[in-house]
Amino acid sequence: MALASRLKNRIEIFRRERIEGTLGDTYEDKSLKKVWADIMPAGAGKKSQEAETERVENKFKIIVRKTDIKHTDFIMFEGEKYEIEYITRNFNDNSYLEIFATLTRR
Repeated sequence: MALASRLKNRIEIFRRERIEGTLGDTYEDKSLKKVWADIMPAGAGKKSQEAETERVENKFKIIVRKTDIKHTDFIMFEGEKYEIEYITRNFNDNSYLEIFATLTRR
């Protein structure tokens, strides 16, 4: 099966931009673009936090066609925010990127 036929999930890439104002600079999340992706689970874990709470981290590998995404961007999919850990090129086919991201639930 061709890799392009596996890109069945529509994700949205966001970038944090600085907005200059009269009272100082603020930051706003702006939608950069929507792309098709293949999302695969890559692991999960549970961590203890303050006040006897727990946090669940799910890790995912997301494959997209090459685009101008940065590791400081984040991804929204089905109303949930995926923080990008790192991005690598797919060396089998140089036209795709592999994004490793974390979905954190508290």
